[in-house]
Amino acid sequence: DLETRPGLARSGWDLPYEELARWYPAATEVLGLSSDRFDPAHWAEHGHGPPLLHDDLVETVVFQLSPVNFGTRYRDELERSEAVTVLLHANATGLRTDESGRRVTEVAVRTLEGGQATVEAGVVVLAMGGLENPRLLLASNERGGIGNDHDLVGRFFCEHFQHTLGFAVVARPPEALAAYHRQTHEVAGQEVTVQSALVLNDDVLRREGLLGLEVQLAVADLAGDDVPGTIDGPTVRDLGAVLGAASAEGPARSVALCQVFAEQELNPTSRVLLTDEVDALGMRKAALHWDHTDLDRRSIEAGLAIVGRALGRRGLGRLQRTLGNLVPGEGEGPLGRIDIDPARATPDFHLAHGNHHMCTTRMAADPTQGVVDLDLRVHGTTNLYVAGSSTFATPGVAAPTITLVALAARLAEHLHREL
Repeated sequence: DLETRPGLARSGWDLPYEELARWYPAATEVLGLSSDRFDPAHWAEHGHGPPLLHDDLVETVVFQLSPVNFGTRYRDELERSEAVTVLLHANATGLRTDESGRRVTEVAVRTLEGGQATVEAGVVVLAMGGLENPRLLLASNERGGIGNDHDLVGRFFCEHFQHTLGFAVVARPPEALAAYHRQTHEVAGQEVTVQSALVLNDDVLRREGLLGLEVQLAVADLAGDDVPGTIDGPTVRDLGAVLGAASAEGPARSVALCQVFAEQELNPTSRVLLTDEVDALGMRKAALHWDHTDLDRRSIEAGLAIVGRALGRRGLGRLQRTLGNLVPGEGEGPLGRIDIDPARATPDFHLAHGNHHMCTTRMAADPTQGVVDLDLRVHGTTNLYVAGSSTFATPGVAAPTITLVALAARLAEHLHREL
């Protein structure tokens, strides 16, 4: 994910992976995870099921779900601290600088009830998320925003595409795919929830010039009643039957919806902007222009084809790419029902979002390529820093939490040395 990859207009992190990886153990501790291991072999020792696929095309990874709610876990520690003052309901609405524009002198704060305050500090860190970080920077200066000398603040907004875009029929029974469900295991006296997923092998991404792809399998039993249906009624069981015998191992015994989580290509036209409207605090509202590229869709289609090829090559089953669309308002769930009928597949299939906001204040050693430097300091300023996934140089395909916590731990250590 951090490599410079040929064929992509913008790729790679200037921060070496070895430097980032040094901080994953600290992030693991903060997040209350039991291990910094994410490979199937490690988790098999703790009772997690074997991978369906793990070869030179498609690998299985294991992700952990953190049990930690930061507000619950760390509130008492913050209240006891003599070094930290927490202001609740205090909304940062602007940054004020000295005459040079390089040093932040004050943070303007307002409450919805009309209260106002000014916070003065030697160092300011924005940790407000992938939309609010660029919004505050853009709103804080009449000269086009702080750190925006090269018109990069708010650009390169990335998400993780998330959608059900296929189904697999597999000759093995549902219990053989148990690792792809969420499972709870006991590790060193601690209950840990983990789940397996399929990802494209690194060499495949390099060779094919593709963006990252992760596939989570929502497994159902073909012999039971827990089989999802299309909008008009036919079930995956009916579609699976069309494929006949699933593989050399025998007829289809399981079906799994393929829930895709995909990396987005960096695109300067995908960006956060300010509107002329103001909110209840008097701050200009943000507008998001989320743009996609042809490579975004092509990578998903090609990636699913590779997963299907791996299933077939191993004699495990078949994968049908439906590239279906969401039908808002129909059926259960906030996104409506999913059309999984291959007959209605379209090349402009819907790209849903995964609620991961990234890259809007991206990290780069060169100020013409990013908003913050490798220490997460805003280019052109002396005391303003940014934390969070808005600083990611590229989005990668993994969920961002452990990496943004690792970067925050690294920034904390840097500030400790500086101060």
